[in-house]
Amino acid sequence: GVDAQTGKPCALRIAPLPKGSVVFEEVSSVTFAGVVKQEYAGDRTKPGIIVYHPDVNDDATVREVPFDTRSLARGVLNDVRVGDIVSFNVLHDKPRNKDRATELRISEYVDSDKRIHGIIAHMRMETGIGAIRCIDIDQKIACYHRDLRGPPDVLARVKSGTEVEFNVVVGGDGKLVARRAHTLNRGTVLPVASPSKRFRGVVQVPLPQAPLPMPGGGRGGAGGRQGTAAGQQPGA
Repeated sequence: GVDAQTGKPCALRIAPLPKGSVVFEEVSSVTFAGVVKQEYAGDRTKPGIIVYHPDVNDDATVREVPFDTRSLARGVLNDVRVGDIVSFNVLHDKPRNKDRATELRISEYVDSDKRIHGIIAHMRMETGIGAIRCIDIDQKIACYHRDLRGPPDVLARVKSGTEVEFNVVVGGDGKLVARRAHTLNRGTVLPVASPSKRFRGVVQVPLPQAPLPMPGGGRGGAGGRQGTAAGQQPGA
């Protein structure tokens, strides 16, 4: 209706509805996979773009869906790069009639072939500064807690020995720094010993036996000089 005093539209015959009757956003029940075409640079008027197939059985149909920081799943940092393979759901904003990605997670990094494995050598949680001991190269790489990603409960207690994979870049000071580091399950980088299991085997090649050192600097065995026995004169 129209308000007689103001001349503006007004609601009439208002009646309550059951909770959940009015929905402003709808999220797809299907999780899609796509490739990042454009990165999000921090301006929602210029969102990032994901390219994907809405129907897995139809490779000819391609769609684009925007994403921003609201799209990221919990624990995912805002550093999604062009070429990253991501999984996501589609959120439909009914009042604006627009779609955007939600629950976005990185499935595979664009530079996954350059990922390096290592373990946290140390991490000072109060400063967020630490170092990673590389497995693939004999070197320690600086790392920052803010660049780590993984389950929230793991990130809250990162410690020496936590296994990670990461990329290496040259920092502003010219030193190597870990970037896009992700925590891994225990045993991914280093084998985990199982003391509860015992195995049996047959020795095929015995360890070489080194000759034992003898008093006087000689060595025992067939080819070594025999030492002098205690309390015995040489040549006796």
